[in-house]
Amino acid sequence: MNLKNVNNSLLLKGQDSFGAVLPLFVFLLPFSALLSHSHLAAGLWVVGALLLVRPALPIRFSARERVFLLFLLCSLSGAVLPLSRARSVLSALLRLVFFLPIFASSARRAIKTGLLFAGGALGALSLLSLALGYGKTGYTDPTLAGELARAAPVFGNPNVLAAFLLPPTLLSLGEMLFPSQDGTRRIFSGAVFLLGAGGICATFSRGALLALCLGVALLAVWRMGAWRAALLFFSSLPLLLLLLPDTLCARLSSVLSPDSSVLYRLSLWRSVLRLPLRSLLFGGGEGKEAMMALLSPVLASGLLHIEHTHSLFLHVLVADGLVGLLFFLVFCALSLWKSRRAGAVSAVLALLCYGIFDDPLYSGQTEVIFWLSFGLL
Repeated sequence: MNLKNVNNSLLLKGQDSFGAVLPLFVFLLPFSALLSHSHLAAGLWVVGALLLVRPALPIRFSARERVFLLFLLCSLSGAVLPLSRARSVLSALLRLVFFLPIFASSARRAIKTGLLFAGGALGALSLLSLALGYGKTGYTDPTLAGELARAAPVFGNPNVLAAFLLPPTLLSLGEMLFPSQDGTRRIFSGAVFLLGAGGICATFSRGALLALCLGVALLAVWRMGAWRAALLFFSSLPLLLLLLPDTLCARLSSVLSPDSSVLYRLSLWRSVLRLPLRSLLFGGGEGKEAMMALLSPVLASGLLHIEHTHSLFLHVLVADGLVGLLFFLVFCALSLWKSRRAGAVSAVLALLCYGIFDDPLYSGQTEVIFWLSFGLL
């Protein structure tokens, strides 16, 4: 027997290791939110994933990747400020996950597989927690919705959970509508879509529900054209209204109602826009302390407890300034321009739509998924 051939047959190729380890990495990512220092745990996840692929240098960067590097420099510039030093460095580290699907281009399917498994598992946990009476209360206006219980397993916050579920749910629908694999993969994708969409419904997050509708509509138009998609929507609308729970329909119809959540957001956004141009040029850096130091002089009365800006775009404006926001918007435009990956495009657009009403960069795990979705484009 030739021992050399036996030893070689036992060695895993780099491509095989990506296919085996990367899905496990992505699957375990959301559960790192259970750790006490969840942002740091997400940062360690990014370091481990990037070390696994170990790209060969030098690397030729495209136009959008160069713009992303400029945006990354804006994020790192907050490290010179005492209040934002640690969080700015950590945020820049989390954003490096954008390069993971680019460095490991042969392992994109493995990354998507891990993400779909994570989305399906979280969707199932969401539905199960709500069915067993473990939903979170206190996240809605009790005068309008009562003590509405909302699913929030792992993250402890229904809006954060909904933001994490958006990409895998829409990526799975994209794989169903534009199949490139065997029938078993389509069945798996269909199960993930149903569980993910059910999980988003169980969170009762209005921003995520609207973003999900946008993503589904975009994929439907991409697959069958605008007229057929519109006809399908209007013909199935009565059935949807019949099947959806009354609590979910009432929650969706409250989008235009001036409840305490809407009024709080509007008051906060008006306060941000009262900042002087000099403060907004380069921003105040990442982190809650830096945000509060910048906003305290202009906050409206009653805004005493603020965790984040409840807006992706205002987050970038406050943390990275007008310069950083400009680089971010150009990066988004270049990423979406002429992209042909339907599932990834719908996932990114859904996250950007969700970002109008809430901040997917608030949690380290959702920030990783946000930038990873751009990398999958």
